[in-house]
Amino acid sequence: MKVYKYTPHINLFLKSSSLKLTPSFQLNDPFEAKLTDEYISNTKLEMDKLLKNNKLTEGFAKNLSNNGKYKGIISLSMKKCDIKMLSHYAENHSGGILEFTIEDIGDGIDNKTSLFNGRSKSYNFGSVEYLSERNKSGSLDPDYFSKGFCFEKFIDWDEEEEVRYLSDFRDVDYLLIPKKELVEYYVENFQKRLNEHCFDYELYDFQVENDEFRYIYKYCGFEEKKGKFFFSKPKKIRSIVGKIFGKNIKVYKETDSMIEILIKDSNKSYYPFDRAYCWDRLIETGCLFHPMLKVEPSKLTGLYLGSKFDFDTFDTALLDKFENLNRNVKSALISPNDFSHELIDVL
Repeated sequence: MKVYKYTPHINLFLKSSSLKLTPSFQLNDPFEAKLTDEYISNTKLEMDKLLKNNKLTEGFAKNLSNNGKYKGIISLSMKKCDIKMLSHYAENHSGGILEFTIEDIGDGIDNKTSLFNGRSKSYNFGSVEYLSERNKSGSLDPDYFSKGFCFEKFIDWDEEEEVRYLSDFRDVDYLLIPKKELVEYYVENFQKRLNEHCFDYELYDFQVENDEFRYIYKYCGFEEKKGKFFFSKPKKIRSIVGKIFGKNIKVYKETDSMIEILIKDSNKSYYPFDRAYCWDRLIETGCLFHPMLKVEPSKLTGLYLGSKFDFDTFDTALLDKFENLNRNVKSALISPNDFSHELIDVL
């Protein structure tokens, strides 16, 4: 079967052969991959009847509330080329569509159809079920409250014909964190502490350069210096990452705009408890991060570029590693007469 990924990051995929496993709390539907309070309450009542133990059921209800915390999703579609989805998910037609050929979906969400060749082998794949309202009935079905609810969306989204992969984002192949957002988080927290204890100067701004950042201060307490600025000593951006991940980093790299990290496997970490907590520390920062899964290159069988794709950025040499692509690269042509949409060969 063929499935399609609408994305603005065509060139990034061709270079890295990776897709983002989007954490559930970053999804564009804020109600998605969440259990309703009524479902949790009713399920707790069912557990009360079964166990007659309030302490156990209180913990069970709390676990249900946090159930989607570490879940990540890769959203794909059965639609080959949809104008509306190119607008929404491919940055207004400046990106494109990746076509993958995979095994047929079996019954249910426990299907193990693989698109990936990285270190994680734990994922589920299936079709999204579109509902007029979310589940409120209590249930002790472990499949539903462990993963089933992550394959439900409101019926308003049904035209997308979505299929999706579900996995734990703590087991991805690598992690990308935007430098600027990470430093902004750190500076914001530092500013709060500074305001509580310092009256002679204030934090005015910060500057990021290569792998370092430094604060820009403004004097406010000395009359002869009031209004003047000065810089702090530069600090390594890696020092912020170290406060989050500690000694759980296996590989650390930096580009101009991104930090790339590989976290140690849990069974190879000398600090397994800290490894568990480091993900919570990252989530608590509130900054954007991108868990990435490596895709099996042979699964890419088509590449369809939006009408506004910038061909000056397109490196055709990167296509050679996708053995089953067979130069199936097309570009969207929009008719000026009726704005109809047609795919034409590029190569």
